[in-house]
Amino acid sequence: MDIRTQHIFFIVLLVCAGALSFLVFQPYLFSLIFGLILAIAVEPLYSKIHRVVSFRGLAAFLTILIVIILIIVPLTFFGIKVVEEVQSVYESLSQSSGGIPILEYIDQRISGLLGTEAFNLSGQIQAITEQGLGSFVQQIGSVFGSIFSGIVGFFIIIFSLFFSLKEKDALKDLVKKISPLDDAYDITLIKKVKDAINSVVRGTLAIAIIQGIVAGIGFSIFGVPTPVIWGALAAVAAIIPTLGTTLVTAPAIAFLAFTGHIPEAIGMTIWAVVAVGLLDNLLAPFLIDRGLKLHPFIVLLALLGGVFAFGPLGFILGPVIVAFLFALIHTYQQFNIDHIKKKA
Repeated sequence: MDIRTQHIFFIVLLVCAGALSFLVFQPYLFSLIFGLILAIAVEPLYSKIHRVVSFRGLAAFLTILIVIILIIVPLTFFGIKVVEEVQSVYESLSQSSGGIPILEYIDQRISGLLGTEAFNLSGQIQAITEQGLGSFVQQIGSVFGSIFSGIVGFFIIIFSLFFSLKEKDALKDLVKKISPLDDAYDITLIKKVKDAINSVVRGTLAIAIIQGIVAGIGFSIFGVPTPVIWGALAAVAAIIPTLGTTLVTAPAIAFLAFTGHIPEAIGMTIWAVVAVGLLDNLLAPFLIDRGLKLHPFIVLLALLGGVFAFGPLGFILGPVIVAFLFALIHTYQQFNIDHIKKKA
């Protein structure tokens, strides 16, 4: 058998084995990727611990312990509270026939000013809200329906995070061996990807989540109903360029003012400006490394598209995939520039 036939046969076997391996790992592929993304984001913390603890496995374990305590536990609690409040709002709307108090109040004010009958703004908004929340509650039920799969996925994320930290140098060497590019471009691409992931995960998303939590605390202090839902909306709004959390804090302040809680409205305004508004400027220098940064609007689109494409994990995967694309583009541009210089 000639060399060419053997070569083709080897490639066919390789493709078949690769396809079968993909089927084996496919159910937990996103969990593995998610763990790798977390490893890149928390690598500076791991490096600091590794300077004190020489054993890489122990340093990785301590890093994961800190991540669970400071990040995963609060986010899990926050997510559970969001689900509970959404279900509570849905149940109260379903059982209520009187409409939403704030909207009824607006109805009455408009009727008084115009001298006409109320146009039932409360009832219309309530019907739309019931339909939307009903759909959301059904989706939540399907998401949490498979408890075993969720637990397994969580542990795979943790193991992926552990080995990605512990074997980070080996993983870099593996990428260099597999990649047909020169090592210089491999190093550049790895750095660009790390910068992009840090910009998205440790930068835009981390700051947005912190702003949402601080806003939620303010909503709770000043008596805004369902403060966790408002806080979750504030976290998403924080990614929107220019307007940011104002899109959520302003209606909350208006709600307090319309319902006669003027001191609380003033307090919420001060909280929104000082505690929430300044967080971006204070945290960005510490959380975002210099390098590749994505525009917040692109991150927002990637976040929403990622959730639609991949489910809950798309909240992270969507922006990271787009960040990886931009990292490839930057590296490819450098590759072309170097190629032109060599020809010249």
